[in-house]
Amino acid sequence: MKNFGTVAISLVSLSLGLAAHAAPTVAPTPTVRPGVAPQARSIFRIEGEVIAVANKCGEPITARVKLTNKTTKPWSGVVNLSAITMKSVSVSLASEGADATKTVDLSLTTTLDCKKPLGNHNIRVWGAGGPADVVYSKALRATKVTAERPYTAPSGANTQPWLRRVVLNGACGGAISPTVYLQSSGNQPQSANVKLTFGAATTEKAVSVLNATPVTLDVPGTLDCQAATGIPAFEYALLTGNAVAGKLDAVEIMFEP
Repeated sequence: MKNFGTVAISLVSLSLGLAAHAAPTVAPTPTVRPGVAPQARSIFRIEGEVIAVANKCGEPITARVKLTNKTTKPWSGVVNLSAITMKSVSVSLASEGADATKTVDLSLTTTLDCKKPLGNHNIRVWGAGGPADVVYSKALRATKVTAERPYTAPSGANTQPWLRRVVLNGACGGAISPTVYLQSSGNQPQSANVKLTFGAATTEKAVSVLNATPVTLDVPGTLDCQAATGIPAFEYALLTGNAVAGKLDAVEIMFEP
């Protein structure tokens, strides 16, 4: 009996020792179907895309958003545009078919003042939970400035150089080179004097005009679309020939993500 007790105690001790040194349990590796990423469930959402539109200086601020329902149920919500003031538009999307995608145009009563910092335009889309239930948001910033003014040719008997076109194109944060285009008649170059000013940059020079001749003002630095005084006007003057002077303000501003 004494021997059997010793064996039993030894077996129990051995069993406890093995349990104490057993390898920790390893969680099974989740099974993923071939070709399906673990984050694939993220496709079931409301998908938004801002469509860039040009805003005209002095006219109401506008924006355009394309929404697509990637869920499995119909969805209703609100598209909101804010830029000084706000505008909200309700939208409903079907779960499938043509009505699962809609393009929403928004327009504020606030006009775009290009003589002030252009700021950002903010797009937010939310669901039934209200503004706290945002499903898409995007800040739009001014990216491009555009303006152009054509001039009419003088009478046929007038062969002196004349101003054909004035162009102001530039990228916010990038270089800008306002340009005037001079025109002349005949096969011989003619001289003309021009004066160009944009912000602190100015030049006055004599140029040789033969047919269509561009004259560009090289502006140092970059175009600051958030300057306190907004976008400067491009001042120009043809001082000889068919003399003319004018001032070209920015006309269109492109806002993009």
